Amino acid sequence: MRLYLTLRDDLQAFLWILGVVISLGTLALGFALQALIHDSDTDDAQSQVSQAVWVYGLYYTALLALSYGPAHVALLSVGRSIRDTIVGGTPIGKAEVEDWLRRRQELDGLLQLGQNPVSNIKAATLVVSPLLGILLGAFVKQ
Repeated sequence: MRLYLTLRDDLQAFLWILGVVISLGTLALGFALQALIHDSDTDDAQSQVSQAVWVYGLYYTALLALSYGPAHVALLSVGRSIRDTIVGGTPIGKAEVEDWLRRRQELDGLLQLGQNPVSNIKAATLVVSPLLGILLGAFVKQ
């Protein structure tokens, strides 16, 4: 169980760092493209740069969401199997059911199995970080 918790935390940290790096890359791309067309006063060039940065950011946002989703589902699956192995199957007697449910809920809390990916602020930041980079770049531009 300790190994599961360590690996879960390491995976979340890795994905969060990846999101931050991609966000900074999106921001840097926007600044670089703005610098390249700064002398160009044509609206067409500025529009193309803006579209390229949005496509880049949306692409990496989708990539992060599609990589974080399956990883989160796999973590939940492994956590549930650990919980079920420790707690065991549903007891037959009524008196045992309360104790079984209490132990099951304790392990759910310890393994964070009831937490959805959107409620975790790190996960939410990870997935939308490229879009946040785009918005920051647009704000700084003005």
